[in-house]
Amino acid sequence: MNGGPDQDALRAAAFAKAREALADQRPEDRGEPVSIIGSKGQTIEFWACERCGTEPVLNTPKQWCERCALKLWWESFVPLRYRRWTWDTLAREWPPELMAGLEQWFDLYTASEIKPHLGLIGDVGNLKTTACFLLARRIREISRFRTVVYTTADEMLRDVSRRRFETEDPIDDYSDADVLILDDLGVKEDPSDTWRSDLHAVIERRHREGLPVLWTSNLSPSGLQGVVDRRDLDRLSENSVVLEVPLKSRRKLAS
Repeated sequence: MNGGPDQDALRAAAFAKAREALADQRPEDRGEPVSIIGSKGQTIEFWACERCGTEPVLNTPKQWCERCALKLWWESFVPLRYRRWTWDTLAREWPPELMAGLEQWFDLYTASEIKPHLGLIGDVGNLKTTACFLLARRIREISRFRTVVYTTADEMLRDVSRRRFETEDPIDDYSDADVLILDDLGVKEDPSDTWRSDLHAVIERRHREGLPVLWTSNLSPSGLQGVVDRRDLDRLSENSVVLEVPLKSRRKLAS
């Protein structure tokens, strides 16, 4: 049932029929597949999700549905303090123009084979990282098989340095993921040439392969120039949406 956007309605209708068929199963038939007739007269087999038992899974027994798989990913991947946030709760904190900028980036992401970068610049504690996680969730809603890596820039580069002489290149873990959330870019005093070189390797590979970096920074664009190589800032600014988040820290306001 794969196809372009024009297939979405047919797919939704098929899953709705399968959901009804699973709900109507007799108790003694639970655990068996149900079959429906597709739009072209073909027989399509569905199984119940192994976790929730109500949502249909196409052609595959003993698997989780997309909703349950997304919930598991969210609870296991996303740090606890970010999990309570939703797109609607973020929209209550951020002004409409910032939410529109996020929507613009997401539209570019879904429409383009070469994925755009996203930069969020502003004070600490104003939900920049939260916005990145929520965008990653929306990407996973499109495809549960998209890989997402979250790290701070400094943690990533310390990890690369620690594993530099392993058989497999540690940079691959960050350069090959479908989505990289790179938090706190520029939080490094007096970066070494090796630090800059490793950061360049990650950004260059991702930019070359059309893979997005969702990055945040507490520094202004001019402040970033003193820490991050100009070549990398150019790459992160090309085919990108960069938003300045002018809100004060929620942590400071609460103190």
